[in-house]
Amino acid sequence: MNELSLRPIIFLFTLALFFILEHIFKRREAIYFKKEKWHRVFSNLSLVFIGNFLVKHLLPFAPYGLALLVEQDKVWSLQLLGQIDSHVSFVIGLISLDFFIYFQHVLSHRVAFIWRIHRVHHADRELDSTSALRFHPLEIYGSSLYKMALIVLMGYSSTTIFWFEVILSSSAIFNHSNLYLPKKIDQVIRLFFVTPDFHRSHHCENRLRHDRNYGFCFSFWDYLFKTYESVDFKEQEQLKIGLKEFEKKEETLPLFNLLKMPFRK
Repeated sequence: MNELSLRPIIFLFTLALFFILEHIFKRREAIYFKKEKWHRVFSNLSLVFIGNFLVKHLLPFAPYGLALLVEQDKVWSLQLLGQIDSHVSFVIGLISLDFFIYFQHVLSHRVAFIWRIHRVHHADRELDSTSALRFHPLEIYGSSLYKMALIVLMGYSSTTIFWFEVILSSSAIFNHSNLYLPKKIDQVIRLFFVTPDFHRSHHCENRLRHDRNYGFCFSFWDYLFKTYESVDFKEQEQLKIGLKEFEKKEETLPLFNLLKMPFRK
């Protein structure tokens, strides 16, 4: 089994696992749109399907395919990691890619036209494992172009890109999930990795809070660049999730309206 066929299996397994776990070990009770849960799930899954369809059919090759061409010297690259031992390059590659995604996430909040697209993700009124997939197709497409530029700049190997994509999607599913973690366990994990409680405040209605805790996998970027905010363990249950400007179910649930959201005033 090659890497390309392995990735969707890992993705579906991870999504199913945390979808089950968050229902068994629930962190929060739903506040909004309780009866429309499956409508949310359908819209969230549809967005990622459409986004990946665009990437597959509108790009000549995806990031993984570009990395393969760079390895075969069929595409020019600066190869900034090319002179380093492969094992060291792999580790540096994973860490640096996570930083670049952190940086991209910060920009998506601070650059107005990117925020208009990214707010589709933040307009979800509840958080669960499917929220990790709730990105507008334009954001998925733009993110793929961004990663491809990084591959040309850095010369990441196809193995690095494969495992980073696996880690990124798995961590996003984990930290968006409605999974309960005991306080002491959460405090240990968040020293290195983003947990659901770490990330949940990033989806808070309060703009001051959702401009914090940008990390997807490693938590230390938020500590290093002082974008970390801690929210009291009990307060997590009362956080209002979503965006104040998109409170109605007609705005945040129907797939067609989510596709139109970046173009609305």
